Amino acid sequence: MKFAFTLVAAVAADQPSFEEWAAEYGLNGVDNVMKAKYNANVAQINKWNADESETATFAVNQFSAMSFDEFSAQYLTATPLETSDMPMFETVAEEHKGLTKIDWDVTPVKDQGQCGSCWAFGTFGAVEHIHKLNSGATVSLAEQQLVDCDTVSSGCDGGRPDWACNYLTGKDIYTTASYPYTASDGTCTTGEASGVTVTGYNTVGKSDGALASALGTSAVTVMVYADSKFQSYSSGVMSDPPTTCSLNHAVLATGYDSNYWKIKNSWGTGWGEAGFIRFARLTDGCGAYGLFYDNPVVPTVGGAPSPTPAPPTPTPPAPTPTPPTPTPTPPTPSPTPGCADNEDAGYCAQVVSMGYCADIGYDCLATCGCCDDPTQCGGSPSPTPTPAPTPTPPTCVDTKDAGYCAQVVSLGYCADIGYDCLATCGCCDDATQCGAAVALSRHQEALQFQAKHGASSINV
Repeated sequence: MKFAFTLVAAVAADQPSFEEWAAEYGLNGVDNVMKAKYNANVAQINKWNADESETATFAVNQFSAMSFDEFSAQYLTATPLETSDMPMFETVAEEHKGLTKIDWDVTPVKDQGQCGSCWAFGTFGAVEHIHKLNSGATVSLAEQQLVDCDTVSSGCDGGRPDWACNYLTGKDIYTTASYPYTASDGTCTTGEASGVTVTGYNTVGKSDGALASALGTSAVTVMVYADSKFQSYSSGVMSDPPTTCSLNHAVLATGYDSNYWKIKNSWGTGWGEAGFIRFARLTDGCGAYGLFYDNPVVPTVGGAPSPTPAPPTPTPPAPTPTPPTPTPTPPTPSPTPGCADNEDAGYCAQVVSMGYCADIGYDCLATCGCCDDPTQCGGSPSPTPTPAPTPTPPTCVDTKDAGYCAQVVSLGYCADIGYDCLATCGCCDDATQCGAAVALSRHQEALQFQAKHGASSINV
């Protein structure tokens, strides 16, 4: 143990002078007030490093020219929950009890600068990690959005992770690139939506087992009571942290081992173990650094875009399908038997003009339009009828009275309608000169129609 003390003492002796430290951080090396604070902090650091029971080491950092009161007022501004009127979501069950060690690969450490916005960084640390677990993608979310827009919290003067989750629920969450961090209070504005959403949060029980169980699923936002040792931490496992029942700082629990918790801070990678601290798992009081004084918080994260999948293996083109054997074109059916007029054109025209197709059109299927369905014209075609005998032409005498025939002659109508006045019109030798052939044809048709169908009268 003496050797260990000697080694720690050697480390303590290596603290830079104020002038060296000021030059490294770009500060005024002739400020005597700042120098006095720095030297007081170095003396305390040397004392801690000389403690044989302490397994961590301490060193100067960017905060070493500040008294703890100044440091606390500027950086340790997380707000204790004095009332219980805020919504409490489902408590995370104690699962994953078989795990003995966890060390999550979380998103990179950030730096809150000279602004008491630890609550914003602690909240987004968890949201970013859960998004990374869900999607495989790393995103940097805009803490400045919370500083400017969460009016329940107080920007650089403090806030709480559960209040931050309430603000974020149902809202677009912007990327850091589109809404840059300024380490100062500003006016709420907009940026580019990250695609990540928060739908609420779950609380974790105030116990060692509950926190360990929750860490089996993801990183967890916790609050601690940081002190001057926390301010000057450099490396190793802090063996005797205080168990104060209070809080002033929001951070992200990222893992544990059998004897320590691992915490991601928001003071940049130059502080601690590249931005992380490890301290002993104590269960007395409110736990190490008051870890169980308030409920840890796990945001519920949705809407995270899935990682871009690898391009699919191109599907080879489908083989050209064998064309189907064409269905043979059915032969053109033979015309429906008898699908032709069995009567002459004059007769069928008379049937159509009189509206008799449906009754006696079976001898005029073509003219009546019943070839496809002969039943629409009275059924199957009838057998071809025996033609009626041609009537004997009438005797060459006038069939109309003398007055009528005289009128036909006087009007010069013999050639058109003189067939009833053959004698008077002088057409006995050639009846066709007085239209007798037409008259005979119409008369024959009428006689045939009467003979076949018993029509009472037909005008010709």
